Amino acid sequence: MKNLLIIKLRYIGDVLLATPVLRALRERFPEARLTMVVNRGTEEVVK
Repeated sequence: MKNLLIIKLRYIGDVLLATPVLRALRERFPEARLTMVVNRGTEEVVK
């Protein structure tokens, strides 16, 4: 299994703009474990 770490330590707008990348990674690597590092308060956006 692949592990992918996405580090996005900025604001909620940055996290929202990164969601298409997350979708593309999920499509390309469906079995991978995706982990994203974000600022406190933006974690609900990527759950």
